[in-house]
Amino acid sequence: MTPRYAMSPTIRCDALDLRVRFPRDADPRVERLDGLPIRAVEDLTLDLPVVPLDGAAEASAHFDHLALGLSYGLRWT
Repeated sequence: MTPRYAMSPTIRCDALDLRVRFPRDADPRVERLDGLPIRAVEDLTLDLPVVPLDGAAEASAHFDHLALGLSYGLRWT
């Protein structure tokens, strides 16, 4: 599986709620993709906000008013 989940809307999308669960023994660095150009999603040199895991080993994010052609979601390493 690719270490990311990114949505790039091609039609109107008012909101995206995303939750990714990891194994309890995993310690990934999860980053928020918030309105990035599609090509930037895989650019690991970008300094993106880190999303902490909760007590269930899940990372979550909410996005409003997604712009057409940009990417929203989470990626992890």
